[in-house]
Amino acid sequence: MDISRFSQASPGKTLQIATHGGWAFLPNRLPPKWEFPLKMWPLLAEVKQKLGELEGVGKSLLNPGIMIKPLINREAIDSSTIEGTYATPQELLLFQMRQGEQGPSLFEDAREVSNYSRAMESAISDESPITIDTLCEMHRVLLTGTRGEDKLPGQIRDRQVAVGNRYRFVPPPSGELPVLLNDLDEDFGQPLSVDPLINAFLVHYQFEAIHPFNDGNGRVGRALLALMIYRNCGFTKPWLYLSSYFEQHRRGYIERLNRISTNGDWDSWIEFCLKATHSQAIATIQKCERVIGLQQDFENRVATAGGSFRLQQVLTRLFERQYMQIPELSEILEVTYPTANSDVEKLVELGILALLDDVSPKTFFSPELFQATYG
Repeated sequence: MDISRFSQASPGKTLQIATHGGWAFLPNRLPPKWEFPLKMWPLLAEVKQKLGELEGVGKSLLNPGIMIKPLINREAIDSSTIEGTYATPQELLLFQMRQGEQGPSLFEDAREVSNYSRAMESAISDESPITIDTLCEMHRVLLTGTRGEDKLPGQIRDRQVAVGNRYRFVPPPSGELPVLLNDLDEDFGQPLSVDPLINAFLVHYQFEAIHPFNDGNGRVGRALLALMIYRNCGFTKPWLYLSSYFEQHRRGYIERLNRISTNGDWDSWIEFCLKATHSQAIATIQKCERVIGLQQDFENRVATAGGSFRLQQVLTRLFERQYMQIPELSEILEVTYPTANSDVEKLVELGILALLDDVSPKTFFSPELFQATYG
């Protein structure tokens, strides 16, 4: 690590170590010696307004679950992409449909991304306060059964690690972690700045600077950010995720985190995160509106074609699961297999359903709904 990059404004100090280039960075405890700049108040107000709009649009969905699962999956895909793990939405959906099956190595990326999604879902459903134990459990779920399983899933690291080529950033030695994590644990539940959203941005940086795990720190840190925004910013559902924006602006994301450590540049980091929040709030609002419109459109197609009430039930099921299989549909609707098959064929004729390739048993999904929620 090049310590010449660290100025006196750095919110921490460099320590000499025996490995990884000879130096590591030890961040100061939050909150930083920094005041929210006056020039950013209009941007914060605009972001808060957009978050209110998102909450309102999300609550207008007949079934909010139709958005939550794809949003979490999209977050898992984008956050994993930042770390070089790639899976398409369709690959992830197929993997999740085949949970428990042993797949070939080509599904390893999908497995890792699916683990991220499961870790997020578990943390969201747990209503207890966020703690270091919460993050350890997320880390355990994230790495179990993957190529990182030898990196002590769910356990705080006991060795020195580094980030990037040529030890671009070296986080604190493992011996410093107990105090750092105890302080961070206390910081989860107290106001550190002018607004809970800003708090989440501060904590995300601090987590990444501490880097408490042997692997998976970036993904756990971004999951923590999403969890804090959901818990602390007045949402009734976890509507907002920032990894898509971070992945699109990957270099800026990494550079701004580094500039905090080297120069105490909190302004550019907070502004970057506020712009990310604004952009992702708008994108999610648009997704919700597309889903609302699509649900009405599907119902109109069925009604115009003289469809039965049972077909409307099939649509409801579609908006709950994103895919359907005839045996399962037959059981849910309490009808015979031929009747359920006939219902599905009718929806295929109406352009609502299509057959997924190379899946057994036959599985159907809605390309339009899939695009609306994942696109």
